[in-house]
Amino acid sequence: MKVAILAGGVGSRLSEETVLKPKPMVEIGGKPILWHILNIYAAHGFNEFVVALGYKGESIKDYFLNFYALNNDVTVDLASGEARIHRGGGPSWKVHLVDTGASMIAALHAVRAKKPAILVCAIPVAAPDSAEQVRPYADEFVCLETPLDFMAVGQFYSSFQQVEDDEVVKILARHAMKRPAAVQ
Repeated sequence: MKVAILAGGVGSRLSEETVLKPKPMVEIGGKPILWHILNIYAAHGFNEFVVALGYKGESIKDYFLNFYALNNDVTVDLASGEARIHRGGGPSWKVHLVDTGASMIAALHAVRAKKPAILVCAIPVAAPDSAEQVRPYADEFVCLETPLDFMAVGQFYSSFQQVEDDEVVKILARHAMKRPAAVQ
């Protein structure tokens, strides 16, 4: 069964990190957030992923295209340009990277084309008309708030305090032990 992941967010609350890379590539404990998400699903037997790319999606492609070399020892002969990877290994994941553009609807279309078992769109807050436009494109649609005075997502958060890497790693580890909602 494929797991669909929407990875197109700009990450405005992490603006100091997301000027050069998209939010899914922000590192926690030396690994991108996206790697942690895939690892949690892999711990429950999922090993095929469809990642819908949006904002700065090329850096996510670069990461996975170079994943094998980046996560193993490499010898490079500078005279010939030949490279050899040692101690080859990595997770047994198959990752489909789909360019979707920055639109949520475009992302849902692209993910739907990969035939996931279920397509869930979950967002914290949206303008009522935007939520109604997106709703038909997902099997399940979750939006916690659709306020009439919506102007920007940030207006609905009281705090954007920095969370330290160690705390996020602990949270991810704690949730890795739980079964993802899609398989309960």
